[in-house]
Amino acid sequence: MAFSGEEFEWIQKNDKISPESYFDKFRSNGLDYQVEHQRYSRLLDNGFFTPSCLKLLRDNFESWKINKAHTFWLDRRTRNSAMRTAAKLVEGSETFACQSIDRNSAQILEQDQEPDDSQAHAWLINIDRFVTDQGGANSVDGPQDDLDRVLDDDTGKLATPEELEEIAEWTPAKSSPFYEIAQYIYDKVNRKPALLPSLPTDISTNHKEMFEKAVSLLRKTGDVTRKKEVFVLVSGIINTVSNEGLGFRLSEQIVRESFQTCMTYKSDVVTQLIAEFMNSLYPDGDAAFAMSMPNLQSFIYRKLAEDTVKWMHTKDDHEQYVVLKMMNLILLWLEHSHFECPVSEHVYVSAWSSIFNTLFAAGGLRVIPGELGSQASKHFRQLTEQEFGIKSSSTNSRMARKVDQTLRVMVDGAWSGEVAIFESKPVVSDATCRIQHSKSIRLNAAILLELESHGLDICQWHPIIAETRAATVDFYTIKKYEDVLGVGRATIQKCWIPTHSSQLKGFLRSGTLEMLLGFRAHLMNFASEATAVLASNPPSPFPVPLSPQIPIMRYRESSVSPGPQPSSSSTERPPTPNIKRSRPFVMFGPCKPKSKKVRVEDDDEDDQDDDVEY
Repeated sequence: MAFSGEEFEWIQKNDKISPESYFDKFRSNGLDYQVEHQRYSRLLDNGFFTPSCLKLLRDNFESWKINKAHTFWLDRRTRNSAMRTAAKLVEGSETFACQSIDRNSAQILEQDQEPDDSQAHAWLINIDRFVTDQGGANSVDGPQDDLDRVLDDDTGKLATPEELEEIAEWTPAKSSPFYEIAQYIYDKVNRKPALLPSLPTDISTNHKEMFEKAVSLLRKTGDVTRKKEVFVLVSGIINTVSNEGLGFRLSEQIVRESFQTCMTYKSDVVTQLIAEFMNSLYPDGDAAFAMSMPNLQSFIYRKLAEDTVKWMHTKDDHEQYVVLKMMNLILLWLEHSHFECPVSEHVYVSAWSSIFNTLFAAGGLRVIPGELGSQASKHFRQLTEQEFGIKSSSTNSRMARKVDQTLRVMVDGAWSGEVAIFESKPVVSDATCRIQHSKSIRLNAAILLELESHGLDICQWHPIIAETRAATVDFYTIKKYEDVLGVGRATIQKCWIPTHSSQLKGFLRSGTLEMLLGFRAHLMNFASEATAVLASNPPSPFPVPLSPQIPIMRYRESSVSPGPQPSSSSTERPPTPNIKRSRPFVMFGPCKPKSKKVRVEDDDEDDQDDDVEY
């Protein structure tokens, strides 16, 4: 391996010796970078360095080969900006991008690519040339210009480099059919001139209906709750709990399928136990006489004092045990006047979390109160900030949205798998409850989409969400219908806990205890499936995990043969999904300008960051 005099002079006199500086000065194409690396290494040996200095240069070179060489040679070999951008976006496509630029390279490796339909978030770019393995060579027949083109994701035709560059710039937010509406809202917040967007042509029928509804709401002036409905629609959610969600093609199906038969759960064993509660509360057998709470407490204590193992034998035994524990909690609160005024929000949050944790005990679920942050909301806030360049919260996007209660499953020995959130409010106005409901469904939509990205089928597996207002709780379901998320009431029955001893008789007759047992059964089934999905997706050892927005390209080992393969003249290629205008992202409101606030009666601090004028 001969070196020029200029190379010897460079290695002996240059003060800044590095692989980049050498390859930039003396090597141009990098077609065989392994040879280039060998040459640089041999040149270091001829530099007359001291042993310590040579060791330092070699360590630096080894580190450079591991961390920077790949990107360096890719940039040197890809001079077309569109192909360079696509190559950096598509995992495994750097080789194809380089070969389509370097016309002198006639030998390429064979790859048979197929789109991965299971990756809903993948952008599948199909290269249509055969290449060879190290076992042989294969010349490319046909026009070389086809190497510069990839399949267009809409038509299945070959895309030009200009179209490829547009695909490379297509961000996750821009793939939302409601991107123009979100852009309009953020422009108004930034006090920029903005016009209401027109209807895009490349969106589905469901998204078209929602787009038109959102624009009609934006045209109206009114209270902030109407604007919350816009946030819900732009997030790709049809909320049939609200009147604004009842006029769509899917509304009737969402309302019908949201009602859960488990919420009308009846058990003869539990019914008999409640009858015994009534007999203990009114020992004289007449509800017209004074009740005896001590007698009821004594009955519950005696039942709980029985052999604990007995309660785990059958499903009926365990349900009786759960009902006894809940009644014991309620009687304890009533005995100590737990709900007497003044009562803060924390009193109700802690009470409901105690009820829920009693329900889910030993069931793989835990409700954690205390204004913890929702990680799913953090992800979508960062997405919004990166796209629109504005803070999406009153603090910053690094802070996850705080929630009253987070429902989690056990993953890797810790309660780290977030599967739902429950929101709670004290005695507040209807307007505040509507705002809270809007926040709740967007947060749970974000969590559900995160679970879907891990592989959960959210058309089949969906949670029932509890939302409390003082001592009352209501339930809604959220699941996927076609290409939207649908929200609807899970039951029309009232569910509540007593805040005074005078309400005990009505509480025992209300069916609340049976309803809570049905709620428990549904959520435990959902949690079991969610836990299995999360456990099968452990964290990657790579420092930066693969983004769901990065295209996934699978290569079948069976397609690599030991010898030359004949070139294919077939122009048929597998169809690719239309990724444009198909994936709404959950939208959280932008940071409100301090000079222009919209306040709603009883609206508390954690809900105001969405209340902006636009």
